[in-house]
Amino acid sequence: MNVVKKLGYGQGHVYRHMLSSRIVTRSFQRNYASVKSSSASNTAYIVGAVSQEYIPPTGANLPKLFQQPKLYFRSLQRKAIYIAGYTFRYCRYLLKYRKRPSYSEWREDAVQTYIAVNKAFAENNVNQLQEKSSMYVYESLKDRLANMDKNWKLSWDLVEFLEKPKLITLNAIEEGNDRLLQLVYRFHTIQELQMSFPSNPKVPTKTQRQSSLDYIVFVSDLDSGEMRLSGSLFETPLLQPLANSVAAQSVLFKDMQANGDIFRRKPTPPNFDQLE
Repeated sequence: MNVVKKLGYGQGHVYRHMLSSRIVTRSFQRNYASVKSSSASNTAYIVGAVSQEYIPPTGANLPKLFQQPKLYFRSLQRKAIYIAGYTFRYCRYLLKYRKRPSYSEWREDAVQTYIAVNKAFAENNVNQLQEKSSMYVYESLKDRLANMDKNWKLSWDLVEFLEKPKLITLNAIEEGNDRLLQLVYRFHTIQELQMSFPSNPKVPTKTQRQSSLDYIVFVSDLDSGEMRLSGSLFETPLLQPLANSVAAQSVLFKDMQANGDIFRRKPTPPNFDQLE
C-alpha cells in the first residue's frame, strides 16, 4: 500500500521491514500443516490469493491508442477475454449456490475487513490479524511486526474512498462442505499514517496522507458470513501471458505467500515506447 513509506526523522528502518518481501517458509509450512489437519471450518483461513487472477490494467499500465496502437488493441482483446471470464464465473456462482449475489453486503464486509486488518497491524494486535486475515497475510504481517522497532507507535486511518469500491471478479470455491466465495475488490482510497515516538517527546509525530490504489482479495464463508482478507494483487502486465492452466501446488503455495504480503512494493509501470 502506497501509504506505507519512509517518513524521515530516522524511522526509515521501520519501513524497510514493512516494505521488503520476506517469505517465512518454515512458519507457513507449520501453520498450513496444523490448520489443514484441523476442522473444516478453517478452510477460509488457508485460501490465498494467486497471481493467475487477471486484473485489467488501468492508467499508466495501459498504452495510448495513437502512440502504441498494436498494444492498445491487444489490451482491448484482453479486456474482452476478462469480461467473458467474469460472466462465466458469475453464472458458475449462480449455478453452484442458487443464490442471488449480495453485492452491497459483500462490499460493506470487505471494507470493514480491510480496515480491521490495517488497524490491527498498526496497533500490533496479532489476535485481530489472525481473526480477520488468511494464514498468508497473518504470517507475513506478523513477521513484519516482529522485526519492527517497538519504540515507534503507528496509527492508521482510511480517510475516504476516491471512488466506489469495485468488484473485479468473484470465484465460487467448494471445499468439502464449505461454501466459499473469493472476491477481488479495487480500492482507491486516501489513507493516513502517523508515527510517534512515545518514549521521546522531542521526536515530532510524523503524518503522511496520500492516495492508494489496491486490489484486495477476500474470502467469504457463505454459511457463517465470515470474511477474511487473503492477500493483494497488482494489475496484470499487458505482455504477461494469460493463465490457461492451473499451476503446480508448490508454485501456487509460494505465490499465495508472496501475495499475502500486502505491504510489498508495487511494480514500476511499463515503458510502452520500448515495447512497441
